[in-house]
Amino acid sequence: MRFSICIAMVIFLIAAELAAQTGAFILPQKDGRATPWKGTEKTGSSVSSFQFAVVADRTGGMQLGVFHQAVKKLNLLQPEFVISVGDLIDGYTRNADVVHNQWDEFDAIIGELRMPFFYIPGNHDFTNEVLADIWIKRLGESYYHFLYEHVLFLCLNTEDRNFYGISNDQAAYFENVLNTYRDVRWTFVFMHRPLWDYGDKAGYEHIETALQGREYTLFSGHHHNYVKKNRNGKNHFVLATTGGGSELRGVEFGELHHVVWVTVSDTMPVIANLAVDGIYDENIVIDKDYPLVETLRHGNWLVVKPLIADHEETNELHTRLTIKNPTERSLQVAGELLPQQSIIFEPGNLELSVPAESEREIPVTIKHISGRLHISQLSPVTFTLNSAFQDSRGQTLQLPASKTLLLDWIHVCEKRTNQLTIDGLTDDWENANWIDVNHPQDIAESWDWHGTRDGFFQFAVFHDAQYLYIGLKATDDRILPGSSDMTAPQDRFTIYLAPLSGDDDHILIIELAADPHGHFNIRHSGVTNDIEIRSAGKFTDHTFSAELAIPGAILRSGSEKFRLNVAYMDHDNPDNVKPSVLYWRPRWDSSADYAGSGTFVWE
Repeated sequence: MRFSICIAMVIFLIAAELAAQTGAFILPQKDGRATPWKGTEKTGSSVSSFQFAVVADRTGGMQLGVFHQAVKKLNLLQPEFVISVGDLIDGYTRNADVVHNQWDEFDAIIGELRMPFFYIPGNHDFTNEVLADIWIKRLGESYYHFLYEHVLFLCLNTEDRNFYGISNDQAAYFENVLNTYRDVRWTFVFMHRPLWDYGDKAGYEHIETALQGREYTLFSGHHHNYVKKNRNGKNHFVLATTGGGSELRGVEFGELHHVVWVTVSDTMPVIANLAVDGIYDENIVIDKDYPLVETLRHGNWLVVKPLIADHEETNELHTRLTIKNPTERSLQVAGELLPQQSIIFEPGNLELSVPAESEREIPVTIKHISGRLHISQLSPVTFTLNSAFQDSRGQTLQLPASKTLLLDWIHVCEKRTNQLTIDGLTDDWENANWIDVNHPQDIAESWDWHGTRDGFFQFAVFHDAQYLYIGLKATDDRILPGSSDMTAPQDRFTIYLAPLSGDDDHILIIELAADPHGHFNIRHSGVTNDIEIRSAGKFTDHTFSAELAIPGAILRSGSEKFRLNVAYMDHDNPDNVKPSVLYWRPRWDSSADYAGSGTFVWE
């Protein structure tokens, strides 16, 4: 046995030496599984110098055709090979047929490459057991290494520790690889999530420690905007996109579709960024200017304070704009607050300079040209201002930011004495004060909702001596029924209720859905599980209505007001594990929540 192992090691070392002399790949196998690459090696390559290309995220808001165009251009450039940083398919489903179809589509594109392509998993490719199993069956290893021209390439899987982070097995594997190959010319590290830049490195810290004392360069993706940072004296890159979702506001903001061109020689690698409209060096966005870019890109410098009026109708509204500058450079802000929806703003023009690491507040008055404002009739009110910094190279970075004023008023829960039949039909709600949610103030997974033509909902409330009644109506291009399992893919309503007593333990959550057999399913949690809620619902291909009668005592104890929020899950595709959820007011557990939103007074 020992003799056979020794012979195998000698053969491997001879093969490695020959490969180093001929420019061939050395592709060790782990546990007998294949290395996930496809293609045919080029011939006649130089041993002293070679070029390879890196492609960035293709999915996460995929823009059709961009990645395919990149493949065609890479064929013109002829690198030795191409390597990815993950997010190659849409994924995020447990439907194996859908996953295989997505991989078939991607592999057909890769099949056009005239050089090898190395796969690396991202969160879209490797986010559940089904996706992981298909990856291994189709491609082989999810993390691996290879050598080319005496250069070491480490291909990490940032999704293998319960689908987030790096497992102990993976860390040990790369620690062993790095210990084995100490004298390579250079080391390149590829990973999807830039765990190296997170407070919790989620297992990467072990590999980072093992990398100490060697020359290396690291490439990652996931965030869809480019930045070059220096960590431990080494260049670490977050790439932009090669077809993934991007606002494409310009190369100076790190938002571009690109491929990275790496030239390896006897000195430090030379890195260029190749985009549709030009070729850029590696300093697109550098560490010292990154805070400026991030401040402008996210628009967080502009904060609009939410506003709750005492009544739906008022003479004028008063709010504040806050300009925050968290950077070490002066921020210039200017713009016009133009009239919209027959409302005007005072002041109408703004121009100010906000010093480094400071903030300014600007009071703003909102009036209607007729003299009376009806809040319920307003579409979202937005403020748009321009901002600019001067970066370390003397160029001006500027972007506008738009923020919506979150508006609400104190609602009245009317008292009625008429009898209501809880049958799921809302015909007897004709005189109710229906609230149309055409403009949700919060949307989870907003990219999957395409406006009111896709789906919208209404609700109404009133009470009698015993019950709080809630009526719900949804109009949808496709109503997707489900099952009694509320986690199943299905359209559903969720109602959040709480007395305004300041006690978060008294939140009542009610979920409503319908299954394909016409049965109405309800589940509630919080407050107490032994309350009796009367409910009924009806649905068709395009409508879903429901009625509830909730004992009023659970909300009236010690409070003359209660808080309400209503959400509708618009689930158009059962294979989608991240459907859109439309919230009338911001989620109570989110940073967008504002105190008192959705407040009702008992009449």
